[in-house]
Order: sequence, then structure tokens, then C-alpha cells
Amino acid sequence: MRSLVVLLLTLQTVLVCSLSDDYFRKWMGWHWNDRLSKTNTILKVLKDISKKIDSIESDQGDKNGYIGCFLDDSSRQLPYNYKNLGEGINLAKCRENCKGYKYVGLQYRVQCFCGNRLEKTRYKQKPESDCNMRCPGELSRICGSANRNSVATIEKQERKRSDVITNRLTIK
Repeated sequence: MRSLVVLLLTLQTVLVCSLSDDYFRKWMGWHWNDRLSKTNTILKVLKDISKKIDSIESDQGDKNGYIGCFLDDSSRQLPYNYKNLGEGINLAKCRENCKGYKYVGLQYRVQCFCGNRLEKTRYKQKPESDCNMRCPGELSRICGSANRNSVATIEKQERKRSDVITNRLTIK
């Protein structure tokens, strides 16, 4: 969905760039005296797109891949490769368990779940305070709570900004 939004914003910018001056003036609702004004407007539109990408990017997690605290139930938000990692649980071990998937979910101090999509309608994001159990094998990390997943991506988010923009323009 986010990829589609960015694609539509980019197509909108391309459309604006392709309009003749008269159509451009009507479309934007302003009167321009020269091409510099048109260029400045296009730059502003691109800056707005960049801000929207930043907000989308923030939804994809921090640099360590953490996305947030999410509701879970017996049908499972992340339904694959469940493993109880016990007292030694940490994000690295859960990621190792979930290789080949996109997301990991740490739950109830010791549980690791895997999945390829975050279904945010049924399994809504919850306040961080809902995930309040520390991981025994990594005390600086939270390992969810009862029916709460601390969700992260499999890989750390260390991509360059240009990679993020390119990935967002691809419809999957």
C-alpha cells in the first residue's frame, strides 16, 4: 500500500512536469512569470514527497529494524516457525530462527514468531507500554508481553536513502 502511495505521488510530479505552462498554471492555481518559479514549485512538490517517504520509512522501523508493539491472538499475527527460545532469547537468535521470513515477533519473554507480512487491521499497533517484558538474553530489549509482539524486521535497516526511495517505487 505504501509503495502505491509513493508511486502515485511520483506520477503526480511527472504529470506536473509534463504540463505546458498554461495547463501548469491552471493546475497549480498560481500565475508564474518564468520557468524558475515552475522549477521551484516542482522542487517543493519533490520535497513534500520526500517528507511523505520519511513518514513511510519511519513505519518500517529504526536502524535495528524494530517496528513496534503489536496485538496478537491464537490465530497469530506472525504465524510461522514458532519457537520457544527460553531464557537465552534475544533478537539475533529470533532472527536466526526466522531466516527466510521478513518479520520476527518476540513475545512473552521467551517466544519467537516469524512471518512475511504485518496485518495491521486485525493486529493493531499498541502503545509501547503494552510490550513490557524484557528479553532474558538481551536485557536492553523488550520481548513483548502476553498476546503482544515486539516486531522487528529480519535485517537491520541500514539502507541508503536512495535505496529506500527505489524500494518504495516498486509495486509488489
